[in-house]
Amino acid sequence: MEKLTVVIPIRNEHLTLRGNMAKISAILSRDGIEADFMVVDDGSDDSTWYELRTITERSGNIFGIRLSRSFGRDAAILAGLEHAGSPFCLVMNSDLSHPPGAVKEMLKVMELYGADLVEAVPERGGDEKGGVYAFFSGLLRGIARAASGFDRWEGSDFRLMTRKVVLALRHFEEDTPSFRRLTDWSGFPVYRCEYAPDESEDNDKNAPAIPLAVIAGAALRAVLSRVGRPPLLAYVSALLCLAGATASGVAAIAIASEGREYGLSCLISVILALGALILAAMGVNGANISRLRNGIRRRPAYLISDKTGGVFNKP
Repeated sequence: MEKLTVVIPIRNEHLTLRGNMAKISAILSRDGIEADFMVVDDGSDDSTWYELRTITERSGNIFGIRLSRSFGRDAAILAGLEHAGSPFCLVMNSDLSHPPGAVKEMLKVMELYGADLVEAVPERGGDEKGGVYAFFSGLLRGIARAASGFDRWEGSDFRLMTRKVVLALRHFEEDTPSFRRLTDWSGFPVYRCEYAPDESEDNDKNAPAIPLAVIAGAALRAVLSRVGRPPLLAYVSALLCLAGATASGVAAIAIASEGREYGLSCLISVILALGALILAAMGVNGANISRLRNGIRRRPAYLISDKTGGVFNKP
């Protein structure tokens, strides 16, 4: 196997970065994997960048990129892939939630099937919550999946890819990119391998389920990234009007069943229903205009403010 470039996005990790990078490097070396590291600081607010610079000065295979501000994890990943030069690239977390011990198995799967894209995910457990939590988490995940095109909790960013996939990703010119959605959309078959949850160095077997607030926040961000804030306001208003129309319609039916005059309730229901249709149409048009506007202004997905390590330090 030729050399591997490991792309690691980080943010505000100055307390753990040095130790985690040492563990990742040691495990890959133990498994006979020759690798260099492209660590991308997504505009950290603490001393993460200065810690990363110290690490790169003492290592010949760790390179650092600093974004001018926080552009998001996906933009940081794409920035690292843009500067990766090895035939194979791996994207993983620095906090050991993606176990480096699983990389060897990912390489085996890639070699066995001649794959261009391999994803590692934890084995499914059977202790998930049910009841109200399951209902609302399923609903919110469905909203996020419909808006973003993928389920962020079903797959993983822990992905190994060939140079072919990396070059394909560079063709996309989106100012709000999603690494996983772009790799899925590119059409390269995704081969999946699983690792035991206890392979993850920071795994907590008693960890609670993902809070509904976290899932709701992800769903809202997915919707906003898809339609923008003004169209979302139109959609919410349309839903409120539809709810009002439904309530008025039910009230009209109840009044009619009692033999009383129901004309006013029926009129209110019709007006609210028409308002819901108009607002929904405005939301669709606003979303389309927003996408056209984003395409015209062509803002970059990220801006780099500094680099460190190896060839980056040469004039």
